[in-house]
Amino acid sequence: MYCCEGCVGIDSLLASDWARLEDVASLLETFAVQTDILQRVAQALSSIIPALLDLEWHLQQHTAPKALTSALLCDLRRRFESIMQPTAEDCNPLPAACLLDPALAAVPDQAEHFRWH
Repeated sequence: MYCCEGCVGIDSLLASDWARLEDVASLLETFAVQTDILQRVAQALSSIIPALLDLEWHLQQHTAPKALTSALLCDLRRRFESIMQPTAEDCNPLPAACLLDPALAAVPDQAEHFRWH
């Protein structure tokens, strides 16, 4: 591998750096999966709320550094507050239609796993 003077090569990463990178990749993998699912043309509006709940649960359970997962969780909640919080000033009730979709009837039963504030 050619490396110029002063360049830091990839081989200079410590084992702890690689572990941190693997944690971040693992953390972001669920976001990539949900993005791919929701980008499909045939996806219904009713898939949005379960996807957001899945992402929140994932962030709450992941072993990545707490500062990172907390920041991502805070951003996720802030970004989607208008569809997840009925008390939000700019609340959009349209996504609540997902609760009427029989394919997603099991999602509300899992509410104890989610602490949406």
